Formats: sequence, structure tokens, C-alpha cells
Amino acid sequence: MRVLLALATRTARARPLRWALVTALLGLFLLTPSASAHVRWFTPEPNRGIERSEIFSGVTLLALAAIVATIGGAWLAQRLVTRLRLAARARVLTAPLLGRLALGLPRPADMYPWIAAVLALHTAAILFVRGVERQLFTPNMALPYTLAGGGLALLEIVVAFTLVGGIVVGALTRPAAIGLATLGVLGMFYFGPLLVTEHVYFFGIAACLFIAGRGPGATEWVLHGPGKPLARLLPYAIPALRVSFGVATIITGFTEKLWDRGLGLDFLATHPFNVTAATPFPLTDAQFVIGAGLAEVSLGALLVTGLFPRLAILAAWVPFNLAVPFLGVADVLGHLPIYGILLTILLCGNGAGFAATLRRETEPRRAARTPQPLPQVARVLSPAAAVGVACSPDTLPRADRVG
Repeated sequence: MRVLLALATRTARARPLRWALVTALLGLFLLTPSASAHVRWFTPEPNRGIERSEIFSGVTLLALAAIVATIGGAWLAQRLVTRLRLAARARVLTAPLLGRLALGLPRPADMYPWIAAVLALHTAAILFVRGVERQLFTPNMALPYTLAGGGLALLEIVVAFTLVGGIVVGALTRPAAIGLATLGVLGMFYFGPLLVTEHVYFFGIAACLFIAGRGPGATEWVLHGPGKPLARLLPYAIPALRVSFGVATIITGFTEKLWDRGLGLDFLATHPFNVTAATPFPLTDAQFVIGAGLAEVSLGALLVTGLFPRLAILAAWVPFNLAVPFLGVADVLGHLPIYGILLTILLCGNGAGFAATLRRETEPRRAARTPQPLPQVARVLSPAAAVGVACSPDTLPRADRVG
């Protein structure tokens, strides 16, 4: 806490700490473009195994130390922000400026009902492309030229069209989510658990779509049909997406860089991303691969914990886009689901507002269809009924009754 407080002050003692923080952030920025690339997609031997000796090496201990340091630093920073009320002060200072810049633009909360549609479109696009090319999720998982391989590729295409159809007919969203999860499970039998768990965020997408449904705009929101969000599970929709993406990032950092540095060196041989030679701290290619892996596992750990999710996404967004001009269309297509996840987490954060918004959209319609007991005031007879009752023989005085 004292270290963070020193960073927030303008003292001579804090200058070395501030320079250390700037250096760390600069290193993360320089290393993450390589970390954002899935090197298996751009190497001649993408699926070679991991040496078990690397798992129990000093690199693993260094990665664990980086994860602990990242989580601890984020936790202390959150305590500092809460203690000094920095978030409230920042909102007060930036509200006039942001209000002018965002004039006429929708608020993030206004876009919550469309999150599922955006996520489904990003996922459907890559599933269709991979199915046509007879690949499962990524280029390094090529399906065999057999009836089973063709059937799995066809299932990808069917799930893609079902996701697109679910944008209009939201009742198709949950079957599409089940189909997406089924693709991942079947892929584990074809390629083993390791290659599929590197892209475990597909299971997170399936869970998010299954829980949230399509959202407002689908026909059943007008016709009161099936496909509504699962209200009790809504608080877990965005966390499932965030945690799965964080876990996939950690796994990829280990399997493609820290535990298989040869794979990273093969990638750097054809894609010279090691730009540290132009900095005061040049690194060899092997050191750069280790640094990229450490940056990747640290970013994934930060996403898993849920500390500063939007800042973590912003830290990943720029490097993901910086790699696009150097890696081409294959990188864009492969990362389409990740772009959808980044946008979702950036807008929704930890998902509390997302869950509350969809619940508000659902409950009024459900309440309108549920018969409610009339209030006491509504039980008063209408004037016409009151006159009819007053003139009935049973309510007239005995002297006024006929006969």
C-alpha cells in the first residue's frame, strides 16, 4: 500500500517507482503483440508436443511469480482506488468532457440487449469459414478427409447458420450454443484436450449465449415465445465468457511460448516481432518469447480474477490490432470470436449491469402475462352494477317489495 501511495505522490522518492512502472508498462506493450498472435497458425510444425521437463522448470516458477505479482498488484490498486475514491473523482472530472464527446452516441447500457447478437455473428463467421475449409476452430486443427471429418465440418456450418438465424428467431440461440459446445467436446476426441483447451473461450461463448439467449429484438420478445434469458443464471453469463477467455490466454501463453519456446522461435524466424533491439533493453529471441509468454499469462490471470476487466481488455485490444497488418487476413479471421469477446467485456465489465438490464427487459413482459389479483379498489362495483344491485328485489325495503 505504501508503494502505491508513493506512486500517487510527486516526491523524489517516488520517481524511481514511477520509472519502474512506466518501464513495466512499456515492456508489456512491446511484448504483447507477439503474445496476441497464435503462433501455431503461422509455423510449419504447429502441433508438436510439449516436453514435460519444461513444465517443472524455472520458467514455470517465473510465470507463477508473474501471475501472483499481477493479481497482488491489481488487488492493491483496487484497494487504493476504493480508499482514495479515485473512480468517483475521475468521473466528476471527466463527466463534462465525456458528455460532449459522447453527445448523440448510445450509452453502453443501451447496447446490452444486442451483445448476444454481436457475439453470435463473430462466432458464426469463423465457424462457417472453418467448416468450409474443413478445419475445427483454427487452421492447425485440420479435419481428416473422411466421412467423420466431413460430418464435423458440416456440423460447424450448421451451427454457424443456426447462430445467424437465432439473431431473428432467438429460440435458435440455445440449440446453437449446445451445438457449439458439442463441437468442442468432439474436437477433444479428434485432437486431444490440449489443442481444444487453448480455445476454451468457445465454451464460454456457448455458456453466455445459452444463459442470455438472443435478447430483445428477436421475434419471441414480441410474440412472448421461448428463448428468453435464464434470469437466475444471468449474473454468470459475462463472467463465464471472461473467465474462459482468461483461462485460454493463460494456457496459450504456456503451451505456445513458455513450455514450447522452439515454436515461438520458429514464429519469430518468419515474423520478426522482436522490436526490443530499438529500445534501451534489447532481448534475444528466446528472451523475447519468454517475455511474451509472461505477458500473456499475466493478462489472462487478471481477466480470470475480474479485477479491472475493462483496463485489461484495453491492454489487450491495441496489441491484437497491431498484429493485423503483419499477419494478414488469417489473423483477423482467427481472432473474430476474440474480438467479439473483447467488445463484450469492454461494454459489460463484470456483467452486473448486463444482467440487470436483461432482467428488466424480461420481468415486465412476464408480469404482464401472469394473472395478478385485482387490488381492493378495483373490486368496487361499477355504477351500472351498483344500480342493478340496488334495484334488485333482495335489496329493496320490505314495504316496497311487490307482492
